Amino acid sequence: MMFPSGVRLPRVAEVNYVYLTVLLMVVWSQFPVSLHASPLSCPAEHQIAIEFDNGAGWDLCWESKRRENIVLSEIYYRSPGKQPFKVISSLRLAQLHVAYDDGNITYNDVTQFGLGGGYVSTLIESDCPDGELIDVNDRPGMCKILSRGVEAFRTSTEARHSEIATLFSISLVGSYSYLVTWKFYDDGSIAPSIGAAGALQRSSGTADSPYGRELEGVAGKSWLSHTHNYYWRIDFDLGEDATDDVVSEVAYKVDAEGRRARNVERLRVESARKIDPRSMLAWYITEGSSGDVSGESVEVTRSPGFIIEPLNYGHKLVRSLTEPFTAYDFFVTRQHDCERFISENANFNPGCGNDILAFINDESLVDQDIVVWHRISFHHVPRNEDRHHMHSHWDGFVMQARNLSQATPGHSGVIENSPPILVAPTHLQHAVGEPIKVNVSSSDVDGDALIYSASGLPAGVRLSSSGVLEGRAMTNGNYRVVLGVEDAQHTSKALVEWQIGGAKKGGSGAVSKSMLWVLLMIIGALSIQRRLTTLEYLVCQWFDKFA
Repeated sequence: MMFPSGVRLPRVAEVNYVYLTVLLMVVWSQFPVSLHASPLSCPAEHQIAIEFDNGAGWDLCWESKRRENIVLSEIYYRSPGKQPFKVISSLRLAQLHVAYDDGNITYNDVTQFGLGGGYVSTLIESDCPDGELIDVNDRPGMCKILSRGVEAFRTSTEARHSEIATLFSISLVGSYSYLVTWKFYDDGSIAPSIGAAGALQRSSGTADSPYGRELEGVAGKSWLSHTHNYYWRIDFDLGEDATDDVVSEVAYKVDAEGRRARNVERLRVESARKIDPRSMLAWYITEGSSGDVSGESVEVTRSPGFIIEPLNYGHKLVRSLTEPFTAYDFFVTRQHDCERFISENANFNPGCGNDILAFINDESLVDQDIVVWHRISFHHVPRNEDRHHMHSHWDGFVMQARNLSQATPGHSGVIENSPPILVAPTHLQHAVGEPIKVNVSSSDVDGDALIYSASGLPAGVRLSSSGVLEGRAMTNGNYRVVLGVEDAQHTSKALVEWQIGGAKKGGSGAVSKSMLWVLLMIIGALSIQRRLTTLEYLVCQWFDKFA
């Protein structure tokens, strides 16, 4: 606070001013260092702020709807030391499609029943250990938990575990309990998932139904197998402009010669795609340039965004005639508010298409706000352990962050270079003239280029640039060879005791002493009967030299 020159406060005012200043400093110190202005526009009671130890964080809004229950919106990721970066405008569950193998019953739980309203379970503290309960419609209906994840990184001087913020709610629909879960990682990744628990819902009147199994303790019934199809709707808005996002399909296809080649295809019009494990298919959602994009593979590699790499593709339900949309796993459409559910959409949005394939009508995706829809399936074959309370089975996917941080989140920024590791034999033995080829292996955790060196080598032997001792030793002797490998900052060395002596080993030049003694006995026997021939004489001379 500034006062005009020469103006002095009364003594009491000075004391109060000092006291107020100290008080403000104490209060300010209680706030996190990463204090920032919230970018959210929703009411404070519907805002969620997440802070991680590595300095990263998330800001997002939530609301509870009668059909989807929890809908997340205005999702921002904060890289350590950076301003919030918007990644998603809206994230929600778009359908719980449950199809029974006998074909008689199909449920669309989100649109037929809904997950919100009275279907939301009231949570208690034991449901949310070490977490925070959040009221949904005036009662605890959502849990926020901060937990430790897997090891994020490890260097020679640092190690850090990742952190995960989990939001979940539970909805009771029929005999099922659906645990709708959203995980937010400290590196910017997001993982939507659903856990299904409760009790088996349908059975047949006979024990030998081809569509199910008879379980122990429940005679005369077959509990029917069924497929859970979970659909999510993700309205990506990367960065400041909602209309410059790009969806690319990346596949590694096999050519006529059996070689894999990376193929990048930008999806320019609304599309429905299938998971193809054979081509290692994946989808990239990136912040792109407006208009037509050239050099798409560069944009996919460098731009901030996410990759959805389907890993959970073992189960799949396809009803091409009655529900053609079940033939596909990944959809991209333009953003329209009335396009809300994968199926039975027209019941709630008259005048709009009834299912996802009706939304896909060749509209351009270039310079448009795009929406991604993704399906994960689970075929549930009943087992004894499912009675009377079914085990929880979890299904979901990961939107892996790419280029949202400029460096490894949480790393100190100090790069400690580690010395290379050298693996070399401690003892070697070769004969004069023998071909030599000995590999010296090395590695470097930092990936630095390595240079080999050697001193004290026998004449005729060299160390190649790739770390191979090669050549032919020319002189007998005992050598103390020092091998080295360096990465421009550190050098690692190893001592090798090397003995060079005798004739070349192997082939006709190597004869054991026992064989020489046999030859000598033969020659001796011959010499008793007659004089030695020239050949026998030469054999004796050779024995004298090498025995």
